[in-house]
Amino acid sequence: MDKKLLIKNLRRAGSILFLLLFSVAGFAQKLTLKDAREISYQATETVKRIPDLLNVINDPNNIASDLIQIEGDSYKPSRNQLFYNKDITVENDIDPLASLGNSKDISIDKYMTTLDLQYDKSTDATINYNNLVPSFVKKKDFVFVNVKFDGEFKGKYKVKNIAYKTRPRIATIRMVSGGNGKWSAYVMGISFYDPAKPIESTENNTDIYTDTSATATVVPPDSVFKESSSFRTAKEEQEKAIQVNFNEYVNTGNGYFADQRYKDALEMYVKAQNLKAFVPALDKKVMDTKRMVAEYTYDNFKNKGDKAKDERRYNEAIRFYQKALTLKPEANAEIAAATAPLNKMLILIASPGNKVGSGLLDEAIDECDKILKEHKKDKSEYPEVFFIKAKAYEAMIAKKPDETKAIDRALENYSFAIQYFPNYLDARIARAAFYIKYKNDFSSAISDYDVLTLSATDDAPEKPGYFDTKGHWKDKVGNYAGALDEYGKAIALNDKNAVFYFDRGEILYRYGKTEDAQKDLDAALKLNPKYEAAYYIRGLNYVAAKNNSSAGADFIEAEKLGFESAQQQKIDSISNAYFLSAEDLRQKHDFTNADTAYDNALKIRKCNALALHGKAEIRFTRAVEFGKKDIGAKSQYLESIDFNRRAIACNNDLSDAHFKMGLAHNRITNYDKAIKSYDEAIRSDKNNYSAYLEQGNTYQIQQKYAKAVEDFGQAISILKVNLEAAKNGSKNDLAKEITLNLSTAQELYGEALYNSKDYDNALISLDQSLNYNEFNSEALYYRGLVRVQQGDFNKAYKDYYAAIKITPKYKYFYANGDASLTNKNYEQAISNYNDAITADTLSTVRNRFYLLGLSYFKNKAFENAATAFASYEKGGVLRSDSSFNAEYGLTLLYNNQDTLAVKHLTQALTQKSNDASALYSMGCSFAKKSQFDKAMEYFEKAFATRQLTRDEIKLAENTFLVDLYKTKPVKTKYNQLKKQYTD
Repeated sequence: MDKKLLIKNLRRAGSILFLLLFSVAGFAQKLTLKDAREISYQATETVKRIPDLLNVINDPNNIASDLIQIEGDSYKPSRNQLFYNKDITVENDIDPLASLGNSKDISIDKYMTTLDLQYDKSTDATINYNNLVPSFVKKKDFVFVNVKFDGEFKGKYKVKNIAYKTRPRIATIRMVSGGNGKWSAYVMGISFYDPAKPIESTENNTDIYTDTSATATVVPPDSVFKESSSFRTAKEEQEKAIQVNFNEYVNTGNGYFADQRYKDALEMYVKAQNLKAFVPALDKKVMDTKRMVAEYTYDNFKNKGDKAKDERRYNEAIRFYQKALTLKPEANAEIAAATAPLNKMLILIASPGNKVGSGLLDEAIDECDKILKEHKKDKSEYPEVFFIKAKAYEAMIAKKPDETKAIDRALENYSFAIQYFPNYLDARIARAAFYIKYKNDFSSAISDYDVLTLSATDDAPEKPGYFDTKGHWKDKVGNYAGALDEYGKAIALNDKNAVFYFDRGEILYRYGKTEDAQKDLDAALKLNPKYEAAYYIRGLNYVAAKNNSSAGADFIEAEKLGFESAQQQKIDSISNAYFLSAEDLRQKHDFTNADTAYDNALKIRKCNALALHGKAEIRFTRAVEFGKKDIGAKSQYLESIDFNRRAIACNNDLSDAHFKMGLAHNRITNYDKAIKSYDEAIRSDKNNYSAYLEQGNTYQIQQKYAKAVEDFGQAISILKVNLEAAKNGSKNDLAKEITLNLSTAQELYGEALYNSKDYDNALISLDQSLNYNEFNSEALYYRGLVRVQQGDFNKAYKDYYAAIKITPKYKYFYANGDASLTNKNYEQAISNYNDAITADTLSTVRNRFYLLGLSYFKNKAFENAATAFASYEKGGVLRSDSSFNAEYGLTLLYNNQDTLAVKHLTQALTQKSNDASALYSMGCSFAKKSQFDKAMEYFEKAFATRQLTRDEIKLAENTFLVDLYKTKPVKTKYNQLKKQYTD
């Protein structure tokens, strides 16, 4: 164990005086082999008892008061004390994610409370400690042993749906000497096992002697281990024999308990306790049995019967008397005398009472009047009749709420019943409820309950409930202090009732007393871990205290237990408030604070799909801002996809989440996944025209132009319907926005048709796009491309120049340059390519200088052409064929850079041996040097390709073959070749 952790445990433990005295006495002595064996055994057995305690705490059938006692006995001086005191520290392993270096220290009482609240209840033993290994006996300020074990949790963690793994742990066990070789063991701390500090470590090991004499010798550690192991094995065999007898006593006790022979059951359980001291489950049985022994007596049931009789609760009184009689049959005469008048009264009031229950209200009232008339002189002896009559009138009101006379008569009869028997509990409780329901008279109702609380004894089980009810009513009339006082009185009389703590905690929450509310709500949940309303209100209290993580955990528990729709709406509204705040921050580009606000929304409501989508939007925006070339962009797109995936898991119909996930997939070139996401976006919102547009764009990337055309067509149809609706609704601004979107959709439709080589329909769609928006530069650009394909270069130039005027994009210049070069308008091509290169700041078009050089070459501006070709070559030649080197070589030849020209022409011929242009230019290079035979060799190869035209070679002939033409035989042969292969 970590030395610092050990010291911390020891310092926090404090002292227990009587134990410390024994411990000090023990330190003055030598530890013998006998001591070591006992210490090792006791330390190991103590660790074995920890899961026994934890499994009892985890039993769903616990009575709250018993659980409090069991937990308290585990760290207070008692026969069942296991921990040194309640302040010893434990590294919390209830969270499945906790591990070495990733856990929190909590006190043992807090640990048991956390287990009670966060670990799934079970009647089975789901917590086990296995593979226990004790260390050597150690000594610092006191004797102790470390025990390594594997902690196993087979149940479920309520906070998160995460499975437990077996985790190695280590416990520090403090040994206290009782003299005469007897030792007691107490847990001082539990932590995660650190392999860097192995259980075999010799740090703080103490010497073990053969005996306590002055001549005693130190026992070798190996011998100590061997002896201790043998001793533990022998003790375990003894324990098995004890366990047989223990089980027999417990099973016999269980049989007696089932037969309601509680005294006999208790005797068996106590005998079992004498065999095994620390068995929390047995202790619980003993407490339950003692409670039944105390209750299950003749006198107890007789007294309860007398009390019920005095309060005119006759049926209840008879039941108690009959129960008493079963326990003491010889008291038959006494019980008969007590029940006779009760039965007589019950027979008298049975008929009108039954008629009220059957809805024969008028007959019930008539019969009550008849009874009272017959007993006119002693009608005060019949308060039950007045009570039944009042109930009949109240039932009438339920059928006819406007019966004001019935309201007065009901109240009058309740009052008569109470007047003739002031301690008539049922009548007073009914009248109080009547005051509130029909008179909205909380003051009179509270007065009735004042009487109830004054007349009831403090040990009456119903009295705390009276105070609690008064608390509710005082709260209703705004008497906050009075309500708190009543709740406090209820708790003072019964501190084991979760409802009372909840009611006080709830009002404290509403009045902003979050700390005090927390204490009461904690207490309520400790008493009743399945108290849905307490989880809900404590969650709200956590929100008020800005502890959203804990709030969310409580809301999850409340939802598991089944909360009401209004509670769900409240939680959603809190989460949504954080979401709206986050949206506002995101729109302001304050992503850090927006992310925090989204997190708060998710802490409150883990499955807030909109908040998850909002976090995805932040990542998507960041990725876009990083740009395509930034390596951080892809990771942001992936995070965006993950958050949208989680949002969709919460709400599969969140169309925009599907849509944005498609965009992100598209940006990282996962096109098939993008298509699937767009399909889902359209499924969840059939009018999501943006999804159709982006799906169409993705199909275009995949060169699936027919599908792209179909998607763009769907988008156009949706937008046309939307435009018509906006116009009909006089929503002019919306109509303008839709019109612009229609222009975009028509442009994309035309683009897809262009890519499909359907130029006529492409032109129609692009014209429509420009009808919606004459400033749509993309539509102009693609219309220019279409017109080039149709051979209408002048109109193409016009469209390109119009697009450039709107938005001077580099691709518009390039397109204009390409069209000009194709149409042999070289000056215009050169101008557009130069503008394109200036606009293309990211050097997107890699062959830009080649195109410029080619235009200069065609325009016979060879020096400029050579400069452009050199720039192209410097940037890395893209063309794998021989064309560039042939063209560059010829350009250099015109510039009289013959050596460099030959180099490039040779490279061209290496790339393509029958490149006509390179062969012809190589012939020209030899002609310049008057090496006519060599020149004719290349000319013959060039013409033989049949790829040369007379116009193509005319300039080269006039420039390089002047001397060749002066040699008649060579000229004749050259002309024959030209005629043979070019005519």
